[in-house]
Amino acid sequence: MEQPTENNSIYIPYDNGFIKAASIMGFASIVTTFFGLITVPMILGGMAVILALLSRGKGDMNGKAYMAFTCGSVAIILNILIVGYALYMFCFNPVFRSTVNEQSRRMYGYTINSMIEESIGGDFDLDAYLRGLKN
Repeated sequence: MEQPTENNSIYIPYDNGFIKAASIMGFASIVTTFFGLITVPMILGGMAVILALLSRGKGDMNGKAYMAFTCGSVAIILNILIVGYALYMFCFNPVFRSTVNEQSRRMYGYTINSMIEESIGGDFDLDAYLRGLKN
């Protein structure tokens, strides 16, 4: 079998732009996860994973690319866990829900509950809904 060279199509040097971009995006996705952003780490983490996978070509993954892949994956997983925990707390902790509703009312003039009611076009009692799920 012929060894990869610069002149054939399967040669990708390890110091390519994909690795640099994936590393930057992977690190940025981890950093933005801890600033409470939701969409930015998901986008950056996804792009870091994709670019890290593209950087390997048909060969093995470089150490920097593997680090970028890991950072992007960890950022996505952490972000999903943080958002899931916040939703869980909102649904099942009345003190947390009232705090969030009060903050929303101060910032936007509406509570989260009134936004939900407006979006579904009727009354919505989260506590009654959750009691129905438990029974």
